[in-house]
Amino acid sequence: MKTVLYQRTRTGKIQQWCIWVKPKGDSGFPEVWIEHGQVDGKQQTTYDIIKEGVNIGKANETTPLQQAQLEMERAIRVQTEEGYETTIEKAQKVQTISFDKPFPKNLCYYKPKNSIDENKLAKLEKAKRAIFTVKRDGMMHIVRKTEKFGVEIYSRRMDLVTDKYPILAAAFDRLPNNTTLLGEIILDVDGKDNFRSVSSICRSDPAECISKQKELGAVSYYVFDVADYRGINLLQESAYETRLTYIDELVERIGNKSVKAVERINKPHAEALEEVKTRKLEGLVVWDADGKMPDGEAYTFNGKAHRPNVLWKSKPKYEDDFIVRWDPDKEIGDFGNGKNKNKIKNVFLYQLDKDGKEVYISKCGGGLSDEQRSFYTDTKKFPRVWKIEYDSIQPGTGSLRYPEFYDDRTLLGDKTMEECCMSDAIKLAKEQESENEDE
Repeated sequence: MKTVLYQRTRTGKIQQWCIWVKPKGDSGFPEVWIEHGQVDGKQQTTYDIIKEGVNIGKANETTPLQQAQLEMERAIRVQTEEGYETTIEKAQKVQTISFDKPFPKNLCYYKPKNSIDENKLAKLEKAKRAIFTVKRDGMMHIVRKTEKFGVEIYSRRMDLVTDKYPILAAAFDRLPNNTTLLGEIILDVDGKDNFRSVSSICRSDPAECISKQKELGAVSYYVFDVADYRGINLLQESAYETRLTYIDELVERIGNKSVKAVERINKPHAEALEEVKTRKLEGLVVWDADGKMPDGEAYTFNGKAHRPNVLWKSKPKYEDDFIVRWDPDKEIGDFGNGKNKNKIKNVFLYQLDKDGKEVYISKCGGGLSDEQRSFYTDTKKFPRVWKIEYDSIQPGTGSLRYPEFYDDRTLLGDKTMEECCMSDAIKLAKEQESENEDE
């Protein structure tokens, strides 16, 4: 039996999504099929083969067919949370934010573009419209104060989590009604954000979240934007330079050290990035001082963030050489899905410790073109040496954050596996893990 769902796109067109299970497909196994596209338009079709169930030998063991049904149900639930409706008529209704209703589950505020073009940056700096703010390494949350609901704190996925942060909730009670803040919940440890700990805190249930804050430290809220002020949609009505004044005024009004205003670095971009490196910050967000967000860009109702052309990430990049292995049959790396089905999805990265032993560092699947994925989908071409570009190293594990393929040193012939020694930065991160285990 097919399940068909519908969603209104940002441009007003209706998207159709359909899913069904074939108990026995051409593969000889149960298959989960998905068909999607605009209504009355060309449809794209993908499918996954379910060769085995899960929890084999346990009370909750599933057969391949049962697992296929469960995966279909899970996919339907995800689409529903992202705003898909059961009829076209329901999908055509335009959703809005109301201060008299809780935030809808499918509401999603904007994200910055992943990078900024050099010419665009140069134009902004020349026109004195570039604002550089510090990007903190935390978990995005939305804070709202209304007359009907009081203070509400939502995760980016629009889960109501106010009970997790009683100290912050009390501080936000000083906000005027119908005001919405966008920011990051952070854990500042000795002047540096601890993403691993704050992630653990934020993903816990309320009682555990409060307990972990007593153990690891109290979290703070870093305000980087004001979405609404006394019922006015500032994202569409006011330039970012103006919204910054609202941030400063509101943080001063709150008057609590746990609520911090976004930090600006008033230097040219190159110097600002150098400061980011020196202070070991995550990076910058570059804002167009005059930037307003058109209707449909500040937030969406499909669970997916739009990236308006008024703000961009800017991070210093680091690079190193790694031994790369890929053999999915031995659970080393993975195959992709969708358009990359049966092609390489990610590889495993290794470096050598002081004894010359290979140590697993991280997965890497970014930076590869479609042609490269096809080329490298051959276990006989591994191991090899790749130069990898990444944003930072995860404290406590030594894994890379946002690693991407940069170059193939084996093809170039200028680096051998024996030269891929573990960097001091990764060693330090892994030593921090050992110290934590000792504690």
